[in-house]
Amino acid sequence: TEMAACVNTKKRIVFFRSSVDLHHDMLVNLFPKFDRIIAVSQGVKDMLCESYSGIDDKVCVIENYIDADEVINKSNEVVDVFNCYSNEKLILATCGRMSLEKGFDLAVESAKHLKESNVDFIWYFIGDGAEINTVEQLISEYSLTDDIVITGYVDNPFPYIKMCDIYIQPSYHESYGRTIKEAVILGKPVVSTDTVGAHTVLEDGRYGEIVQISPDGITRS
Repeated sequence: TEMAACVNTKKRIVFFRSSVDLHHDMLVNLFPKFDRIIAVSQGVKDMLCESYSGIDDKVCVIENYIDADEVINKSNEVVDVFNCYSNEKLILATCGRMSLEKGFDLAVESAKHLKESNVDFIWYFIGDGAEINTVEQLISEYSLTDDIVITGYVDNPFPYIKMCDIYIQPSYHESYGRTIKEAVILGKPVVSTDTVGAHTVLEDGRYGEIVQISPDGITRS
């Protein structure tokens, strides 16, 4: 807020990339200082316009740019860890930063349900982050070490997404859902929890299934 007031410029623009209104008291004083508010998706714009009065004419949408040709080209890279084509397991993939909002705990709970239902699967968790130790502990607690593979950070996640039978995004919150879009580009069936980003990218279910934000919601899909 102080920085916005001190910068000497003719125009001030702020980017808003969250689908939840966590700092309302601060933002209600901050937004009037800006000439333009850029939302990362239509759903985020709708949320802002509903939550703050007098900003409708300031808010516009600029979605994350994704180079579809680059995604497709990179997906053709050979990844040595895969041996999935030699068996009949269902291959699942989830990609993202291992933080609380990304819902990797929901994914582990869903995997537990799948195993209890005698589904033969392997689920790739592509990424790392602050919650990786918690996720690993949960995997061990549920005896899923042979069913869930954590790749850690990889420069190119697209071969993993291309390889999977179903791409799953278990997030609690998504403002856009970049990895969902990348999975759609690669022609993968997508299951995502009910977030603003999922509705934007999947066009309210036209390009994938949107489910309840819960292990049961993910598993039943």
